[in-house]
Amino acid sequence: MTNKQTVFSGIQPTGTLHIGNYLGAIKQWLELQKTHNCIYCIVDYHAITVPYDPKTMQQRILDTALDYFALGLDPKKSTVFVQSHVPEHTELTWLLNTIAPFGELRKMTQWKDKSLYSIKNIDTQKTNELLLKIENSNIYYNAALFAHLENLGKSGKLDNDNKLFNDKYNKKIIELRNELVHSKDFMQFTQYLNTKYDELLINHVKAGLLNYPLLMAADILLYKTSLVPVGEDQKQHVELTRTIARKFNNQFGDLFPIPESKTTATKRIMSLADPTKKMSKSLGQKHYLALTDTPEIIREKVSKAVTGVGTEKSLPAGTKNLLLLLKEFGTAKDYVKFEESTNNGTVQYSELKKALAESIITHLKPFQKKRAELTKNPKKIWKSLEEGAKKAQPIATQTLTEVKEKMGLV
Repeated sequence: MTNKQTVFSGIQPTGTLHIGNYLGAIKQWLELQKTHNCIYCIVDYHAITVPYDPKTMQQRILDTALDYFALGLDPKKSTVFVQSHVPEHTELTWLLNTIAPFGELRKMTQWKDKSLYSIKNIDTQKTNELLLKIENSNIYYNAALFAHLENLGKSGKLDNDNKLFNDKYNKKIIELRNELVHSKDFMQFTQYLNTKYDELLINHVKAGLLNYPLLMAADILLYKTSLVPVGEDQKQHVELTRTIARKFNNQFGDLFPIPESKTTATKRIMSLADPTKKMSKSLGQKHYLALTDTPEIIREKVSKAVTGVGTEKSLPAGTKNLLLLLKEFGTAKDYVKFEESTNNGTVQYSELKKALAESIITHLKPFQKKRAELTKNPKKIWKSLEEGAKKAQPIATQTLTEVKEKMGLV
């Protein structure tokens, strides 16, 4: 075991997993546990960086664990545990806070996306108040409105199809551009609204969201991980982990190996209802297929999946997504058949969707049967997680002791 490379990865406890989680993460985990020293975690501390319901957290952890074990993660081959059951994760996070560059944390794409999302509704409300004054407004209010909408539009805090950007107001803003761009009021209100934006950021976005990548770095470095299976959206966080490991080694002496990221060969699985976005439970029921969905629900969701309107030069995103899923869940014969028909324009989407739905149902049947059996004994699942934490604890304790020794804390 000690001669094998150590792998660490985790998934937030959002409840039952969806097929994107399986293809993008768990499928690769199952292969790695055959050849590596694997440590797989239910990262509940990461899950509380955004609004959540404390009353459902334990059930969501259990649901995630049930999916882990029903899919084939073996506690005898891999260490599987809940992040909060090993307190060294958060202690190392604090120590890494003392060497991590603040500017690097602000550059993280996920921080930008989630922090903007957190204040979107608040900002929209403030902008709407200004819109009520536009019909009879003077340059003072017009400048404020123009600057604010311009700032929101550039930052991506509002969707392009938002009602605030309808033709009536958009035309008025364009007319104001030349008059406002050099005006004193415009400059003053641009500065004023930027300050207001910073206030919103300070008051409504939690520090945990900014520190999320440092907790992830602690997760990885605590076990002196060599390989980190991640999706494309998490590669930036692994790069930050590598930077922090180098900074620690340079400042205090060699301790951490520099981890490598490992992305899955499967392309990103997209939403069924909006194939321009990654499949996610946060988008709503129609956007994803849960591993626990019944055959009836799977057929219904797939039948309503967006295919899009493509051109002769390229397939629409929705069709590409369905073909990708068929490649993963269906037979080679079916995949070749429907790939050819989509390429030559003869595809019958109803047939493609039917073949895909039945393939997914067949593929998930053994998993769902095993999960139903495991569900009968939740105490056994919790015991497996506790045993996993006991296996992880000595490693975490040893690493944290070494870190403190290097930093002169013991």
